[in-house]
Amino acid sequence: MQLPTKGTLYLLPNFLDDSNSMSHLAPRVAEVAGGITNFIGESEKNVRAFVKKILPEKVQAELQIMLLNEHNADGNTGALMAPLHKGNDIGLMSDAGMPCIADPGYQVVRSCHEHGITVVPLAGASSILLTLVGSGFIGQQFTFHGYLPYDKVLRQKKIKQMENDASIKNYTQLFMEAPYRNNQLLKELLDICESKTKLCAGIALTSPKEKIMMQSIAQWKKSIPDLHKIPVMFAIGK
Repeated sequence: MQLPTKGTLYLLPNFLDDSNSMSHLAPRVAEVAGGITNFIGESEKNVRAFVKKILPEKVQAELQIMLLNEHNADGNTGALMAPLHKGNDIGLMSDAGMPCIADPGYQVVRSCHEHGITVVPLAGASSILLTLVGSGFIGQQFTFHGYLPYDKVLRQKKIKQMENDASIKNYTQLFMEAPYRNNQLLKELLDICESKTKLCAGIALTSPKEKIMMQSIAQWKKSIPDLHKIPVMFAIGK
């Protein structure tokens, strides 16, 4: 008996801001998503909102949505990949931006490679790359650290390490924080880093309030913005 052809895993970029329109995505994203009924996402609400926005005519009741987030990211991807083994395509997406960055989606991608399943990433906005190219920092060498440690001592140690790596190794350092803790992180950066160290913040990227600020720690201290509950990507560089 001939086994069914395996499906394809498509990595679908999501919007960075609720104000975004289809002009922020490549046309192929809607084209691919239009032929998919199986999705993997961090939350069902966000998957449905994304599909409704780019494909308002798509029947929501037909969507099969599987969740992969911090609550079930245990490395067991068998159930998530079942539709692929039956020949059905799956769209994997994050709550914002590109999937598999600062979320557990990479586990599904890894399993696909291990099982000979085709993986196709589609281009979309990334707050990491937008901040990097808009910072004026070196783009040939950079490190993305994701979320910094929650523990205060470990977080402060991490900040000094990133500052040293940016200064000595010449690697741009990118990192982020939960939006409701942005002000706390910014205060720590201003307290810990040297006055001459350069800090960039990619604020509310792709939204009408988008702003990219790059200046020395000394300059930041003269006028500290309120970043509470605003999506921000931070970078330290030379």
